Amino acid sequence: MIKIILLLILFNTLAQAKDNFADHSHRTLSKKVTSFAETVDNFFGKDRGNNRINKTRVRIYVDSLKKEGNIPITEVNIKLQLVLPKTQERLQFILESEDDSDNITTTSSRAQRATGRGETAGEKVRDSTTAGFRYLLDSASLKTSIGTGVIFDTVSPRPFYRLRIFRDAQFGKWLFRPQQEIFYVSANGHSTDTDLDLNKSINSYWSFRFVNNIQWNDNDYFVNFQNGPSWFQKISEKIGMSYNAHIFSANQPAFQINNYSLSVGYRQLLYKDWFFWTLTPALNFPRDNNFHRTPSLAVRFETIIGNI
Repeated sequence: MIKIILLLILFNTLAQAKDNFADHSHRTLSKKVTSFAETVDNFFGKDRGNNRINKTRVRIYVDSLKKEGNIPITEVNIKLQLVLPKTQERLQFILESEDDSDNITTTSSRAQRATGRGETAGEKVRDSTTAGFRYLLDSASLKTSIGTGVIFDTVSPRPFYRLRIFRDAQFGKWLFRPQQEIFYVSANGHSTDTDLDLNKSINSYWSFRFVNNIQWNDNDYFVNFQNGPSWFQKISEKIGMSYNAHIFSANQPAFQINNYSLSVGYRQLLYKDWFFWTLTPALNFPRDNNFHRTPSLAVRFETIIGNI
């Protein structure tokens, strides 16, 4: 926590410097990222006269997690989205950590899935990076994402493919958002991730979601469930919060509840429109600890370089 405070003080000092070191460095790096993307796009693309905005961006995450009884764990993850509009409008090159999240509505949910199912913090993302191509196909009612590439981790480079199918269905004031993902990676086999979330916008400041997530893999054939409500609050243009109360269960050895989880997510834009932080305190009651409370605190700093 002391390191986090020192990082905030250092960044604030640099941002207020006379030559604005932070802005200058960010502009320089952003120009290099977009310039590289446009060079690649112009080389492969046929339509050289079309001046489309290049939406290539790099997201850098610094994640820290402290669980009661464990030492803090800090990781740095990078997500690169290289968009080549002249080469092909819907073809994207993706370089990302396996479990990246983009906003407060998904960050807390992803973090809860790891801790809620008894996994070690960072177990899924440490030393695991995905590189490949993703093709987006949209229709009037159905959206599809097809991707293939290579995963680099501590084992060896392994090929993978991923298929996502999702859509939005409106029922009065409720929005039903089903999403199905089928994922295959060499040596691990197939897995599926199903989201059946119900969403409702209460007003301009509050929204509600009932989370229904199902995961399965063909290694142990376990089916894992995550269910429960989440409330999202817009405090201001720069601050948002989430409040979550979820139950984690599984079908083996018999259907049983493995964890009760309570968490609050706080996300704030710290500087301009490219530097954020997210703070997520949580209280878990896992079965493997006889349902005794297990507090934890997750902190994420995020920087966006390139298109914002």
